[in-house]
Amino acid sequence: MSKEFDESNPIRNVIPMRSTQTLFLLLACFLTQPARCSELLDGEIESDLVPSPVAYSVLLPDGYMQDAKPFPLLLLLHGGSGDREDLRHWRVTLDRLWNSGQFPKVVAVMPNVTAHCQYVDTKDGLEKWESFLIGPIFQHLRDQYNVSR
Repeated sequence: MSKEFDESNPIRNVIPMRSTQTLFLLLACFLTQPARCSELLDGEIESDLVPSPVAYSVLLPDGYMQDAKPFPLLLLLHGGSGDREDLRHWRVTLDRLWNSGQFPKVVAVMPNVTAHCQYVDTKDGLEKWESFLIGPIFQHLRDQYNVSR
């Protein structure tokens, strides 16, 4: 591409071709991305019931505010070999469902767990995931976020 001034193409004189291509690529990427109005946060909770700290991710919907009407709490439990990072993948789906009105806005939470926990209290009593999930984590999330009681 010539760097000379071209009177027949004033746009080329203002924006070099490489910059124009970059601009179009950025615009195309922006327009193809779903609207993301949610906010993804990470947190931790200590507990004597399970190996601690337990890390979790929280997805707050658009319109979430501490002083607004409480949102329902959705506790998502990942499958084997998953972790709280799986909520990042769910974010796109939840944003689309929320934006289309096909799913009510909730505060979605996904905790990490140990390998093979199966979300139960173990017979040896070393890991009490069921007790943790129906007790301490709910109280912690209710204290930290504006969710229904």
